[in-house]
Amino acid sequence: MRYKLTQFRVPVDYDQDTVLRKLAKFLGIPRKKISDLTILREAMDARHEPQYVLSLTFETGLKLPLERYIPPDPPKIPFLHTRFSVGVVGTGPAGLMAAHILTTGGAEVTMYEQGAPVEDRVRAHERFLETRRLTVKASLLMGEGGAGTFSDGKLTTRRNDHLLDYFFSYLVRHGAPERIKIMAKPHVGTDRLRRILPSIRAELTSLGVRFLWNTRVLAVTPTKDGAIIRTTEDEFRHDAVILAVGGSAEDLVLSLPRTAGITLQPRPWQVGVRMEQPTEQVRRAVYGRWADKLSLPPAEYSFVAGGGALRTFCMCPGGEVVCASGEPGRLVVNGMSESHRSGPWSNAAIITTVTGLSLSEALKLRRRTEEACFKAGGGDYSAPAQTIKSFLEERSSSLPLSSYRAGIREASLEAILPPTLVQAMRRALPELPRRLRGVNDGLLLAPETRVAPPWRIVRDRDSLEAAPRIYPAGEGSGYASGISTSALDGMKVAMAVLRRFAQRDSVPVPLSSHV
Repeated sequence: MRYKLTQFRVPVDYDQDTVLRKLAKFLGIPRKKISDLTILREAMDARHEPQYVLSLTFETGLKLPLERYIPPDPPKIPFLHTRFSVGVVGTGPAGLMAAHILTTGGAEVTMYEQGAPVEDRVRAHERFLETRRLTVKASLLMGEGGAGTFSDGKLTTRRNDHLLDYFFSYLVRHGAPERIKIMAKPHVGTDRLRRILPSIRAELTSLGVRFLWNTRVLAVTPTKDGAIIRTTEDEFRHDAVILAVGGSAEDLVLSLPRTAGITLQPRPWQVGVRMEQPTEQVRRAVYGRWADKLSLPPAEYSFVAGGGALRTFCMCPGGEVVCASGEPGRLVVNGMSESHRSGPWSNAAIITTVTGLSLSEALKLRRRTEEACFKAGGGDYSAPAQTIKSFLEERSSSLPLSSYRAGIREASLEAILPPTLVQAMRRALPELPRRLRGVNDGLLLAPETRVAPPWRIVRDRDSLEAAPRIYPAGEGSGYASGISTSALDGMKVAMAVLRRFAQRDSVPVPLSSHV
């Protein structure tokens, strides 16, 4: 029989032999009676002496008072023998995974991307840092892989979805480390993502996917039997369109009610700053007297403070703060780290939620904040910054070194950030030394404004359509946040498209066995 055991604690330097020995002792059975040990999940508990907490399964011929384990069935993708074309707008996680599902199901897929392939994005951003002239190619918000390409490559999600294993296995096949399948907080790092994306692109191209790079979509309009995508160059007709546009396609999203009859709903807007401290200081705050143990992973933290007014988000151990502006004259910062996470600084977003705004009000406030921070930074994409102490004491001070390659400039954050955020920071930041032992100060860089879009594209619960033949997906739809949830949403929307065309043609749907 196969059993499952959770909350099984092991040392940080454990190996399979250690687990087998401890498991046999815990169960009170001979070690030779245990076979096919599989780790399902590995989480770090650093509240006391750091340990890994495992969920695992194993085989034994003995009857035990434990939960039986039945592996979930892999998803099956229907293959349709009818011809149909789908336009996918956006090449972020949602768009790429939608394209994978659709081509596996027999669709002809064209992908539209206003940005560039990842290799061009890297070169363009390096030129931007030298010239300070921002272009679409140079923006870290758009292009192949979406904004997540230049991030920590975090795959963490609270969702328990059978498609998650499929997505992780897909990434592993294209170069991600096998360990992401079991890590409670999986990540791949921006350096690995830049190698994974060309591999995915090559596979999709070999399957017939057409990529239209540097192609801005101006409008999407439903027709009687499909939809039209209008770009800066031409018009294209498809049997269906998936809008996997990400959180920064503001102009296109706002045009949808007029061109496609789609309904938009406002969502609470999340806004914050990046908080940065030396990596070694964070490591000692998290691991305490065990910080010198080399087998420990890079130190991560998350907390909610100020009575819930402020929370940390997207923590990047050993990473850097980067300029993620999407338009000239507007400043946005974000966090990024490579797979080794061994840089001298660590950073995290600290954000609050602004409620009660209409969509237009939220977008205006976002624009004003980004423009004010751009101006306060000197107008060359340097980031306005302040130490935590000087912010709380409302005074000027010299700034420490920072990972932010575009440069930092001392400025009063209170004068340029929304009052709701300023109040939340004043309430929560005095709690920092209690949340992170020994961390009494840090650097605050502004602004973090692109956590999630302040809109949701309303779609039907069953068909997932927002209008006939038009399907919003991923973070830009308002139904996902981050790489993993966006990828999952893209997969589910693609499956909905396949189901529609199977029903349309009244054909049997054989299930692909190779998924």
